[in-house]
Amino acid sequence: MINLMIVSDIRLYREGMGRILGEEPDINVAAISENHNEAIHSLKNRSIDLILLDMRMSNSCQILTSITNDFTHIKIIVIAVPENDDNFLLCAESGITGYLTKESTIEELVDAVKTVAKGNLYCPYSITKYILNCVKHKHDDQQIHDAKINYSNLLNALTQREIQIVKLLADGMSNKAIARTLTIELSTVKNHVHNILVKMGVESRAQVACLLRNNHLASEIDQ
Repeated sequence: MINLMIVSDIRLYREGMGRILGEEPDINVAAISENHNEAIHSLKNRSIDLILLDMRMSNSCQILTSITNDFTHIKIIVIAVPENDDNFLLCAESGITGYLTKESTIEELVDAVKTVAKGNLYCPYSITKYILNCVKHKHDDQQIHDAKINYSNLLNALTQREIQIVKLLADGMSNKAIARTLTIELSTVKNHVHNILVKMGVESRAQVACLLRNNHLASEIDQ
């Protein structure tokens, strides 16, 4: 028997689902809650295996976080998750394995409850695709953020003269042209270029220019 709790602030919604699911022989609607306090009270005082959580509630994310933090053994199916990255990522990172859209049918609702109760994933293709895109965007954004930090640290390791030379290298100048522009000895330029390559962990002048283009260093140098 699956002991189920329904959480929604829409009375018609929660009672309607409760009546429909209560007719299933292997589902027991053990609790119906309309807010955070009622949900937590029911979880502390009743044996609940699975929760249907209406994500259109204004405090649904708070409820979700409370349940996943304090009642880790309970499975959750989220319904009608608002389509933005933060909501979907919160659900995915919370370990939610059941998802229903606002267009889901009664048959899909019953199937989702039985599937998730067995420890399996229930997730429509449209939601799976959206979650994967959210995760990819977050990963890409993190990589860009990390790159900016790493290469900002590289800039901090360069002297002011080396930063001047890096900008000129990026403009394609030769060592002789750099020496003339900065009015310094050619041998001094060569020493600076060698130090820049070592500090930036690259092997050629072309790679220095590539770092500036691909990792937003140019704008930081000009600040």
